[in-house]
Amino acid sequence: MRKWNWKRSVAAVATAPLPTGPPWIIDGVELEPGFCVLATREPRFADNGVYMYRDGALARAGDDMACGDMMLVEGGVCYQDTVFVCTTDGPIVCGTTGVDFEHIPRETAAEQPTVTAIDCPKCGAPVHRGQSRCEYCNCYLEFGRKR
Repeated sequence: MRKWNWKRSVAAVATAPLPTGPPWIIDGVELEPGFCVLATREPRFADNGVYMYRDGALARAGDDMACGDMMLVEGGVCYQDTVFVCTTDGPIVCGTTGVDFEHIPRETAAEQPTVTAIDCPKCGAPVHRGQSRCEYCNCYLEFGRKR
């Protein structure tokens, strides 16, 4: 039985290899510093995962990933307001293990519970939608972007 875990939301999903230079646009979303994107079709299967745009480049966000982890997609032409779930079984080592994701279309995603909070990546406390700061450890974050 899978355990379902909501992870930090992403600004967009790349279903083609990530761009290696400007323009930094993924599924119609122009990336701004701090935006996170989900890469689902990298040439090297182990490179799939969450990336953050900062300092003019995309870099792995370093998020721990496990089977059943779900991410809400906040923007994009094709995938806005839908969900992607990690379907790779077993332990996942970032950059080593091939990671696969399944798209949950809008019709199905609408039946899922509404995401009202995420866990702070620093301390694990709930951070509610619209808040930009964790009340416990005072770090800044938002759904889809980290400051």
